[in-house]
Amino acid sequence: IEVSMKEQIDIIDIGMTFQMSLDAFLEESHVGYTKNEQSYQQALLKLEESKRVRSWQKKQQIAYEALDICEDCIEAYMMLGTYEEDHAVRIQRYKEGMELATMNLGKDFFLRKVDDFYFIEQAKPLFHIKFTYACALYEAGCMRKAQQQFQEILNLNPSDAFCAHHYLYALSLYFEEYESCKELLQKYDQHSAMDCYVRFLLSLKTENYAAAKTAIPYLQAANCHFYNILTYRSMNTLSQSQSMTPKSEEEAAYIYRILNKVIHVMEYLPMFLVKSE
Repeated sequence: IEVSMKEQIDIIDIGMTFQMSLDAFLEESHVGYTKNEQSYQQALLKLEESKRVRSWQKKQQIAYEALDICEDCIEAYMMLGTYEEDHAVRIQRYKEGMELATMNLGKDFFLRKVDDFYFIEQAKPLFHIKFTYACALYEAGCMRKAQQQFQEILNLNPSDAFCAHHYLYALSLYFEEYESCKELLQKYDQHSAMDCYVRFLLSLKTENYAAAKTAIPYLQAANCHFYNILTYRSMNTLSQSQSMTPKSEEEAAYIYRILNKVIHVMEYLPMFLVKSE
C-alpha cells in the first residue's frame, strides 16, 4: 500500500510525540508501586540500555527483559508501545500498562480528598501512560474513547500538567459539543495561539462568520506558520521538538497535530481565510 507524503510526515510526527513522552517519563525519578523496589530499580537500569541502540526490535527486547526483572515496571510498557509499528498493538500495550498502574495504586487510591492527584509521586507513572494511551487513541481515530481518557486525566489533574484540555478543545469541536468547548475556553484560556485558533474554529462552526473574520489578523499574529499551513501557503513539513516557543514552527506543529482532526473535514476553511483577509 502506497503511503502519501502527508501520511509519512504524520507518522513521523506521531513517533516523535511518543518518543518525547517516553524520554520525559524516563528522565523523572520515579516512586514505583511494586513488591520489590530493588527489582524495580534494576528494571529501570535495564531500560537505560535502550538509549545505546537504534533498532526498534532491540528496544522492545530490552523492555521485555525489564519486565522479566520487574513485572510492575510501567516504563517498560511505555517503551513497548513507543517502539511498536502496529497502531492496534501499540494501543494495547499502553492500555495494559495503564491498567497495571491503576491496579497497583488500588481502587481506594482516588477516593481520597485530594485537590490534584498528579502531585502524589506514586501516581505519576499512571498519569504518564494514561496520557500517552489517550493520545494513541486520538491518533487512531478512537475519538470517544480518547475523550473519556483525557477527561479523566483532567478530573484527576485540574492544574493540567499535560494540557489535556487542548485535546478536549479539539474533541468538543469534532463532536460539535460547542457548550463544552466554551466552558473549557473560559476555564483554561491562556491567550495562547492554540486558544486563538480554537476560538476562531468555534466561531466558524457555529456560523458566527463576523467574529471569525474579525479573528483572522489575530490568527496571523498568534502563529503565522500554522496560518500559512491552513491557507496552503506552505506545506505541513513541521516536526515537533521538545522546544515549544510561542509563535514558533514547533508550536505550529503541536497545534496542527491536535486540531488536524477538526480542520481536515472543513474543506471551505482555506478559501474562507483567503477571501476574508
